[in-house]
Amino acid sequence: MKTIRLFIIAAILLVIASVNPLFGQKLKPEAVPDDVKQTMEFEYPNVKITFWELNDNVYVANFKEDNSPGKCYIKKNGQWEKTVYPVPKTELPSAITDYVKNNYANYSIAVSQLQEMPNVRIHYYIEAKPEGVGYESSKLTFNEVGTLLDRKDPANFNMEAKSVVDKTATASVPVKPAASDKNAST
Repeated sequence: MKTIRLFIIAAILLVIASVNPLFGQKLKPEAVPDDVKQTMEFEYPNVKITFWELNDNVYVANFKEDNSPGKCYIKKNGQWEKTVYPVPKTELPSAITDYVKNNYANYSIAVSQLQEMPNVRIHYYIEAKPEGVGYESSKLTFNEVGTLLDRKDPANFNMEAKSVVDKTATASVPVKPAASDKNAST
């Protein structure tokens, strides 16, 4: 019974993933415009492209460079947008993990990347998200040594942070009867 249920769930997820625009549409190399290919070859001449995707009219080259995965985003006209490399949380500079720990209690790092963009220095891009469903992430940018460059919290950041802290605090604090309640009955 569990096997059938798991199979049905997997089939549903596969159908959703194949039609959902959040998942990039895989492309054959010959379907990628020449301007896009030329930009990729110019920016990263020595990488091995594993596959191409199309996300919101932006071509994404998924590649390996020195055995590390990366994604290069290029507009249809050949304009390079950005390149991202996933960074394991354990490999982030301690200044970044300390900042998140000290400024985002009860949050975890949901996304950690090294990004390159035109006219912008290489930087770390982090998304800190409260535990639970339905919360938006705070987006943080740090330089290569872990100094904060930019912080964008969602509009309801204070409410989210407070509600997560309040839930945690009430769960761990035992409730004691008030002393005045005992005296009132005598």
